[in-house]
Amino acid sequence: MKKVAIMGLLCFATMQTFGQAKDANSIYAQAEEQFTAKNYNDALSKLALYENLSSASKEKAQVLKIQIYRELALKDTSKANDYNNAVKELKSMFASGKKVNAEDLHRILKEQQEFNTDAASQSKDGLSSASSEVSIDGIKIGMNVEEIPSQVSANFDWSKGMKMQANNQTNYVPLMFSSKTGITGGAFNIKISGIQNITLDDRTRRVIDVYKILENGKYKEKEKTGLSGYNALVNELKTKYGESNVTVSAPQVTTIKVMNKEIRTEAYNAAIHSKSVSYTLSYAIANNSYSIIERLMISDYIKN
Repeated sequence: MKKVAIMGLLCFATMQTFGQAKDANSIYAQAEEQFTAKNYNDALSKLALYENLSSASKEKAQVLKIQIYRELALKDTSKANDYNNAVKELKSMFASGKKVNAEDLHRILKEQQEFNTDAASQSKDGLSSASSEVSIDGIKIGMNVEEIPSQVSANFDWSKGMKMQANNQTNYVPLMFSSKTGITGGAFNIKISGIQNITLDDRTRRVIDVYKILENGKYKEKEKTGLSGYNALVNELKTKYGESNVTVSAPQVTTIKVMNKEIRTEAYNAAIHSKSVSYTLSYAIANNSYSIIERLMISDYIKN
């Protein structure tokens, strides 16, 4: 009788352990789902529940936690300490003989090194409060691709981009054509204004360059078409960011020949520069057309 009772208790304990392991696997799978869906705080909440179970793998939880903290730090550098401390904890687990996969640790340490290098190069130390607020259609330098305002982001296919000559950069252009329905069939409208290019750093998926055409059209010499609009925008920059922060360059005139045709260009520029960010507003005339263009980019990518 005593033997039967002991066997019963063993079976009960085994079933309990099996049930808890099943619950742990389910909760961990939920944490992974939330991570994949980019719901990082929800993923951390699920991981906390998972770690409280005795059958949970603390090492596996730590690896996923590091991935979550890394994504949060890429979007907000103030979260970098959480990320670095999580990596430190995994290294400690490995050193003490815990079941940490060496390949996982090697990959994580490599990603941490890349993150710290990028964070240093994109540091906002010395950035004036004026230039740090400069944006184009709500886009700022250093902004994560997921933070780009939806009204802009919807115009791009983020799965397709053109690799730049410089390492770790990809340029994205908007969906340039929109179909016109009707009896004429396949006719298209060309987008000739608005944001034309956004360049991202591949490693961090952060914005490093934005190029936008504000206005363009036919130029009439007598009316100096577009110049008054450009001057008004320059005055707005001075009012908003402070006159001392805005540099206005003298007009530059150049003439070149292309296939025996002479092309005369006249360019006006106003700029805001800091250690990290450069914003340029330009007005350009090329023969019988004009454009007003603004560009925002990380200063490190400007070659003087």
